[in-house]
Amino acid sequence: MAWYAAGLFLLALLGLAVAVLGLPRPPRAALAALLLFAGYTAWGYLSIAWSGQSGVAFEGAGRNVVYLLALALFVLWPFDGRGGRAVLATF
Repeated sequence: MAWYAAGLFLLALLGLAVAVLGLPRPPRAALAALLLFAGYTAWGYLSIAWSGQSGVAFEGAGRNVVYLLALALFVLWPFDGRGGRAVLATF
């Protein structure tokens, strides 16, 4: 349940990035990595069907969505040196 707030924040941040920066044109390798992780996330949701503890499986699949959104933010709009330093200084 604690992951939902982070997921909503990352989803809003992803929407803001699309609105401000426009649609990205990532390299093929980055897009492949993102699609493979999306497949892994879908597999996590499918695993709820045969899980003995479906609540735990649902929590894990939801956590994977948060990781997928974070990966999408960094893969779709890669940083140059200046942007990387700005993010590092922010943290």
